[in-house]
Amino acid sequence: MKTLAKKEGVLSDFKIFETNQFINDLDDIEKNLKKKIYDKIQNYTYPQIKMNPFYGKNIKKLINYDPST
Repeated sequence: MKTLAKKEGVLSDFKIFETNQFINDLDDIEKNLKKKIYDKIQNYTYPQIKMNPFYGKNIKKLINYDPST
């Protein structure tokens, strides 16, 4: 259990940034569907990413972003 707690402490330092492109793409979706999609992202996807931030082919370092991410 110590390992899990230690991992959670380290991973809680990670933040998820939504790019302008992501927000614009989300705004293009029908209002009712947009709420469902964003709720799923907030409650399902983001917690998974925070638990394992280096898993997935679309996870990459942001370029020209301060602070370095």
